Amino acid sequence: MDKAPDFGLPFFYRVIVPGAILTAAATPLVDRLLTALGIPSSDLAAILAGLVIFLGFFLSLLDDSIYQIFEGRMWWPQWLSRRRTKRWGKRVETLHGKAKDPKDPMYKEYWYRLRQFPTEWDEKTQTWIPAATEPTKIGNVLASYENYPDDRYRMDSVFYWPRLWWAIDKDTRDQVDTSWAIVDSLMYTSAGAALLALIYALSALVSYVASLTGRVWIFSSDQQRLLATGGAASLILLAYLCMRFSVSGHLRNGETFKALFDLNRSKLTAMAVTKVSEKESWDQTFRYLQYGRLPAAKPGLFVRIWQRLKA
Repeated sequence: MDKAPDFGLPFFYRVIVPGAILTAAATPLVDRLLTALGIPSSDLAAILAGLVIFLGFFLSLLDDSIYQIFEGRMWWPQWLSRRRTKRWGKRVETLHGKAKDPKDPMYKEYWYRLRQFPTEWDEKTQTWIPAATEPTKIGNVLASYENYPDDRYRMDSVFYWPRLWWAIDKDTRDQVDTSWAIVDSLMYTSAGAALLALIYALSALVSYVASLTGRVWIFSSDQQRLLATGGAASLILLAYLCMRFSVSGHLRNGETFKALFDLNRSKLTAMAVTKVSEKESWDQTFRYLQYGRLPAAKPGLFVRIWQRLKA
């Protein structure tokens, strides 16, 4: 989705909200840094106001990286990624095993949870079944709807989504973008809080080591270092809560994403390069537009007979 700020509600959610929250959390650290640099406290308000915008823009620019980290696609050791994915897979298998009896009072609840995971084709049952493919909850939720266009229509979502986005009307785009901006705000705040927690923890540690050599660095007393450590723990909690609260928003946005493909994919039919079944058409159109490859022409009747005779 195009996430360029338009200074409306999406800009407020994506830039101002996370920037303001993180600036408020960083104020004690910033105040001490300014004091150490000899900058008068009268300039603090202006510096904090600028920091709100800077942090908000900085996090919004890191959108792809933030999402990839939370999905488990970036900076995750392979052993940890495999272990977490396997653990989620066992949870899905357990839920799927329980969701067999429609008369079970928890039947709908089981399937509500199962729909939060992507699906894979099972050769034994010849059906699509839920499966965990990512090491995190957010990663599986995003995969559950990003794979939907390909599973249902053979439409590569990464390729077709930008084209579908500009094919729908502006009012719909604005409504969808605002809804997604709220979730982005939670993701940015979570990532920023985790990074700020690391900065507080490192500052407290460096200040403690400096105190052992008789030097003073940012936090000069044991009480200040203890408060900085407590602040780091609080920010870790904030990061976790924002991440957890974002899951319901991802689920809601995922249903919107799927609905947009269901209801608006016909607006892209002018792009089709062949007239075959819908799934084949979208797949061949993607290959042509992405790689410049047209499907090979089917040989005529006499050519096929000659090929068989030669064989």
